[in-house]
Amino acid sequence: MEFERSVIQERVAARLKAAKARGVRLGRPPMLAQHRAQVAHLVAEGTGVRSIARLLKISVGSAFKLVIEIKRDAAPAKPEE
Repeated sequence: MEFERSVIQERVAARLKAAKARGVRLGRPPMLAQHRAQVAHLVAEGTGVRSIARLLKISVGSAFKLVIEIKRDAAPAKPEE
């Protein structure tokens, strides 16, 4: 019984390692991407982060994360000196 369990654990570990090597993304898919367009629109209108969270029924932390990403992507790149 113990030997069989260790063999199974080794096989699972090997398959996970192979999947990661192939670039397979493991775990739950990110859910914030579905709100990105709506958040971008609300940010452009000047809506506050807490109001965005309330309107879209997402956590304030998630709303902040999306707003930061949107503002970072919209900001012009600074030239390097």
